[in-house]
Amino acid sequence: MKKKQRSANIQVEPVKLKPVLGLHPGVYVTVVVVLCVAVVLFIVGFLPGILNGGKRVTFTSSSEPMAVTVDGRYLGKAPVTAFIESGNHTVEFNYIGEFGESFDFSVSHPVFFTWLFPRRQTVASAYTPSSNSEVRAVLSHMLNEVSAWSAIIDFNETYHYPPLMREAAATLAVSKLDDEGRMLIEQYLDASLRYITGKVMLDDAREALETLRSHAMLSADASRDFEQKLVSISMLFDEESKSIGLASKALADPAVSDHLNADRFSIDAFRYQGGPFVLGDTAYDDYPSVVRMGIQAETEAFSISQQEISEYQWALFLEERPFWAKENIDRLIEEGLVDDNYLAGIYPSSVIVSNKPIRNISYHAAKAFCEWLTQISGAQVSLPTEIQWEYAALNLQNPSYASSLSTLPDKTQPSAMFGSVWELTATPFVPLGRYLGETKNLITRPLSYVVKGGSYLNDPNFTTAAVVGVQDGTTCSETTGFRIVWTR
Repeated sequence: MKKKQRSANIQVEPVKLKPVLGLHPGVYVTVVVVLCVAVVLFIVGFLPGILNGGKRVTFTSSSEPMAVTVDGRYLGKAPVTAFIESGNHTVEFNYIGEFGESFDFSVSHPVFFTWLFPRRQTVASAYTPSSNSEVRAVLSHMLNEVSAWSAIIDFNETYHYPPLMREAAATLAVSKLDDEGRMLIEQYLDASLRYITGKVMLDDAREALETLRSHAMLSADASRDFEQKLVSISMLFDEESKSIGLASKALADPAVSDHLNADRFSIDAFRYQGGPFVLGDTAYDDYPSVVRMGIQAETEAFSISQQEISEYQWALFLEERPFWAKENIDRLIEEGLVDDNYLAGIYPSSVIVSNKPIRNISYHAAKAFCEWLTQISGAQVSLPTEIQWEYAALNLQNPSYASSLSTLPDKTQPSAMFGSVWELTATPFVPLGRYLGETKNLITRPLSYVVKGGSYLNDPNFTTAAVVGVQDGTTCSETTGFRIVWTR
């Protein structure tokens, strides 16, 4: 049997730090730890603030919406928050280029843990409209924007409706206005109600009305009138629908032959004496059905061209007005007169006579053609209003539907008023104009206009004189043309 070996005794010598520069280890180790902690604290807590000093500055304004620019850099519309470096800066609050204010402000240089606890600062503008011209600018901007947004019926994640009427009301509610300024509010708000095409816009109008009421900005009569109109508008979005409006009736105003003499051509036409009639027809009390509801209307005597303006007649216009030549399309687009479809695929010629209706022209181009004819003919030439166009259409005897662009002239009445191409009118499109009643047109340059008659692509069974089409003023469409009217 082997004997167990005894383990040897092992002795471990303790490690001893030697003094450094005469400092005891306990002292210099503490110093090193403190220095490391200080360096880390400096790098983490102070260095970011030193290298990138500044604050999160929120810019607010009493007027909505105010564009905010700092040192020439656009930040957005107030309220808007952005990181502004330490130092002196200049901020400009601007309301759609019409009015505002500019002033200097300073941002201090905080350094401690700015990345973890960002310092904040508020820069506020108390500027409000101070003159009736500025009040009108606020209201005009609101009305134009409401008109543009009315083209969208259902808002979703892609299209978010901004509270345009509420913003304008909030801006003006804190302003000192005289009687004229308050009257402007009532006029423009009344006009804006006629562009409400959905529940979201209706809620915006209600909030605006409540804001103006709470600040005593409306007369008692105006407040009651607006409330009644909002109730009427809300009925358009209820589940139940009923028939409203007057029924359309055929007319029997005899068409008398007429013509317009220009320098190098003449335009055959028919003259109507005019009078009262029903514009539109019965419709359901929902939107968009109400745009065609029948109302009482009246027109004075006018002459309307036998056919739509042709490619040949447009070629003569271009020779006299080269500004409207297709080669100038870039400038025409830049000035907001046409889109990039202007005269697309169409080559008007004064040598080869084409009686096809001119197409791919905008409302503004058609209006320019009428102004040119006015100068060379001596007659007051224009696009027909919706009332004039529909009056002439209701006087047609056994009207046919033009299923192509090539139509033969009717010797007894206007030709191709239904089918062929949609026809531009001079009437701006106001969605609830008939439903709430017409009011003063406060939009200096309407976005959309009424077009009538359908095109060869539409179903004849659903294209009546009462049908209302809509087209933007700059849109150029292959299926849209125009005819003219004049008075003497």
